Amino acid sequence: MDFDFLTSEKVQNFILDNLHQEPTQLLLTKQPFSTQEMQMIVPQIVARQKLKSKCPTWFQQPYLLFSPLAAEQSSSELTAQYKAQLLKNCSTIADLTGGLGVDTFAFAQTAQNVWHIEPNEILQNMVKHNFNLLAQTNIQFANQTAQEFLSQTNIRLGAIFLDPSRRDEAKKQVYNLADYQPNIIELLPQIWQKTDIVLLKVSPMADIEHTARQLAQVSQVHILAIRNEVKEVLFLLEKNSNPLNYAIFTTNFKDNQTTEKFNFQITDEQQAKIKLAFPQENNYLFEPNTAILKAGAFKTFAQRFQLAKLHPHTHLYTSTNLPNDRTQIPARIFQIKHIVNYQPKNVKAVLPYLQANLTVRNFPETVAQIRKKLALKEGGKTYIFACTLLNEQKVLLVCEKV
Repeated sequence: MDFDFLTSEKVQNFILDNLHQEPTQLLLTKQPFSTQEMQMIVPQIVARQKLKSKCPTWFQQPYLLFSPLAAEQSSSELTAQYKAQLLKNCSTIADLTGGLGVDTFAFAQTAQNVWHIEPNEILQNMVKHNFNLLAQTNIQFANQTAQEFLSQTNIRLGAIFLDPSRRDEAKKQVYNLADYQPNIIELLPQIWQKTDIVLLKVSPMADIEHTARQLAQVSQVHILAIRNEVKEVLFLLEKNSNPLNYAIFTTNFKDNQTTEKFNFQITDEQQAKIKLAFPQENNYLFEPNTAILKAGAFKTFAQRFQLAKLHPHTHLYTSTNLPNDRTQIPARIFQIKHIVNYQPKNVKAVLPYLQANLTVRNFPETVAQIRKKLALKEGGKTYIFACTLLNEQKVLLVCEKV
């Protein structure tokens, strides 16, 4: 890769001027650069487009260089800062899966010394170049695999961070820790020789309890959602922690720069007692945010906010009263206007324009199947929840947002 060419003023101005253009069109239309030069320039535009919402600070910074694949796989600026706070008391941190360096850079804001470990030499040279421009001087580099670094270093580390690749050789998603690259189960004995604290990022699809059993020394689990979409699941491992009673912390970063937080111990969920109830028209319906649902806090959520659950496996909740401060409940809140059986004529009777937002909870058909059967258009101010009640009846709850 020609760093001098890519960081020339002419190229950088072209990149910044074309950040909102379609990359393939740039390759097909006449440009002030040769075809070979454009094949180097366009990937920089693609990478920055991927970073626009993830890392807005870097997106706007001229002369930084990126890889499109690394940009796609990187953490967001927001979640990287969260992770750095988790390890803020650790003076030396090794990021064993350095990649684009978003997490490494965040750790360097709180730790005295940070290691960026990355076997891809071209990618690591980009990161070195970027960190030099960003005047971040407390980061050291090792062009090695995680295994090589652990076997060769004599440093005692305050913490180790890993964000393993979760794709196999055929580029398919994998979910088992042993199938990650690097293999986490095989690597853990080596890791424990170098540190007492490990922060591990796993697939958002990972089963929390199963993963905790595999890892054993789990002290905390952190689930991060951005605009109600789960983005990261993090396991904090500490030597000699009690694997039977770890804490789970959920955070949903909302559009208005506020956060919804809900924390509990795994034993809270195991011991919680809840009420089941049928929904009633004019009562309220509560849908927890996705981070809470991912955490499996199904009973704890109901107990903490004194809500009744519609069915053991229907993760919707109801109450006759609206809380005084409903902003304290990390959920969308609706008022139930109608409860109808799952038949087109019943829906049309209460919703003649046949337009609504649709959610499925513990229901035998998908959103697409229901929309087709009911001829239901998307959008509008009405919300329908297709769900199963405690008597196993399948119904549609027609609601309005509170």
